[in-house]
Amino acid sequence: MLEKKTINEYLTFQKLSSSIYTKMCEEVCKQHNITLPECNLLLFFANNPEYDTAIDAVNMRLFSKAYVSKAIYSLTNKQLITVKHDKKDRRYQHIKINPSAMEIARQLQKVQCNFVDKLTKELSDEEKNIAENIFVKIIETMKDIEKEN
Repeated sequence: MLEKKTINEYLTFQKLSSSIYTKMCEEVCKQHNITLPECNLLLFFANNPEYDTAIDAVNMRLFSKAYVSKAIYSLTNKQLITVKHDKKDRRYQHIKINPSAMEIARQLQKVQCNFVDKLTKELSDEEKNIAENIFVKIIETMKDIEKEN
């Protein structure tokens, strides 16, 4: 059984990392007049070009369908993405980042790298590799737990 201190550290890590990451992204969001959900969707499609549908974002990043739908609608209205219906199944929308949004996406990717660099600045390369392996295992376990519930 985990100690109370360890449980608190897990929860504190989640809360603090989310808060810090959000604040770092908000700077770029304000510059470009986009919301955090729009930022998250731009980043998802920029970082994962092999995935190009709304359902990919829902499944891979565990965003709600409403969250993705609203962000896609807004990004389309701002002409930052283009949405094309699948020729075989119109329920699927293929999303492409427009050239006008690529600079925003690059800035947000730099924020992501800066975030990770700041979090891991006191770790050796070996410790970074160990931490990455642990996170992968924890995330997989969490996905399994979520499926069970």
